[in-house]
Amino acid sequence: PPTLLKGQIDAMCAELNAPARGLSLRTVSFREDNPNLDFLRASFGTIGLIGTGGKFNIQPIVRAFAGAPDPFAITGISVTFDGESPTSETLRKMEGPAVKVQARTNGVPQPGVEYRVSLLGQDPKQIVIPDHYIPVSAPSTRPPAPQSSDWPLWLMLGIAALAVGALVYLALLRLPTNGRKSPPGSNIK
Repeated sequence: PPTLLKGQIDAMCAELNAPARGLSLRTVSFREDNPNLDFLRASFGTIGLIGTGGKFNIQPIVRAFAGAPDPFAITGISVTFDGESPTSETLRKMEGPAVKVQARTNGVPQPGVEYRVSLLGQDPKQIVIPDHYIPVSAPSTRPPAPQSSDWPLWLMLGIAALAVGALVYLALLRLPTNGRKSPPGSNIK
């Protein structure tokens, strides 16, 4: 309904701290013979949605359209910034408790950045979307390395040393007392 759409635009502009300028609402028809294909369209201007360096402020838009009563509840929004090019600062993907955002870049013939937003919840206060990419910082302290117990290694080394010692002892028992080797089974004196 027109009153709902105007209220959503007012909520968006209130979050931006900038009024909607030149607001006009009109019904647009895809086909004149089928009124079921009519939809309401709003045109207006405001500031604060496009920042510098590839920053795009889509949070006010998404928050404004969240929480509409049934059957007007919105679960998906597509926001396109025509003529804009992404930078390394541009938010590309994020997911929070109430929203999931995916960016796409439009190239030829007209550059632009398109955000596809899925509303996972309808509470506007839970929708938090940064206007730019924020790298996930590594934890300041490294987690402790897992403690590995060396006792199995020392046990194996001990058993191996005992086995080598036993083999050397048994080999020395087989040697003749005069120090010469004689073939087994020969008793020549």
